[in-house]
Amino acid sequence: HQQHFIADGKNDSPITSNHLLDMIADRNDGVWISTEFGGVAHIQVLEKNTERVFPDNNRRMDFSNTVRMISKSKNGDILVATRAGWLYRYSSDMKQMKGKSHYDSNVYAIKEARDGQTWIGTRGKGIYGVDGLDFGNHNVFCMAEDNKNRMWVGTYGDGLSAVMKRGQKYIIKRLFRDSVGTNEVRCIIKDRKGWIWVGTTGGLLVFNPDKFIFDKNAYIQYLTGKEIHDIFVDSKNRIWLAIPEEGICVTTNKNGYNRLKFKCYNRLNGLVNDMTQCVVEDRKGDYWIST
Repeated sequence: HQQHFIADGKNDSPITSNHLLDMIADRNDGVWISTEFGGVAHIQVLEKNTERVFPDNNRRMDFSNTVRMISKSKNGDILVATRAGWLYRYSSDMKQMKGKSHYDSNVYAIKEARDGQTWIGTRGKGIYGVDGLDFGNHNVFCMAEDNKNRMWVGTYGDGLSAVMKRGQKYIIKRLFRDSVGTNEVRCIIKDRKGWIWVGTTGGLLVFNPDKFIFDKNAYIQYLTGKEIHDIFVDSKNRIWLAIPEEGICVTTNKNGYNRLKFKCYNRLNGLVNDMTQCVVEDRKGDYWIST
């Protein structure tokens, strides 16, 4: 069944703000939720209490506790980035802060590459953490590594980039820079078959990276004109899309990537709000949707 969480200004609510920015599921059946001005909320399960984490170690309602990004590292640590420029590293249960670092721009995305380097995407300052890479002062919103170790970088305003290492140097191939809508990339994922799904303010792009890297027209576009805020692959290999003002849509590729069909959920058939921001699945198979 469905349960609705709403901030009521009291300590009775598991969340401190109704503006929810990001979510991840941990290894203990919990869901961690980042909020505007309200830090991080932890919901263990529906019938249990929640935990709240204020990164700045206080309850100030300002940028120090506005969490823009939550990510889980390969070793299970939880990475939390605030709009005050801080990146925090917590233990997997969020009980211990293991370290923090400050950047002169907000961290919007983190990706651990196969070569061991951690790519840190920022708003307005490009990418940190990658030796020899000068990505420029772009707004990096998301990243995904394909099966050939190419990093696909989504920027807001400068389109999609494929970053490839050749020897000690990096080659950057930029795409959709002048395409209105699709030059604003919000989310990227790689599915289990190695295809790349890109969510933009102008719709959904799907492509085989091995073909698209050589042919810029070798992609398929769906939901043209729709703003995709999040893409999630569930345990059944279904693809979920969070589309503000439209709700959430789910699809499979059973009929091939050229014939995707979408089933959508909104206020007319179950959701309490259509302004969806992201979706995640916990270990019990329940779905959590932030609005």
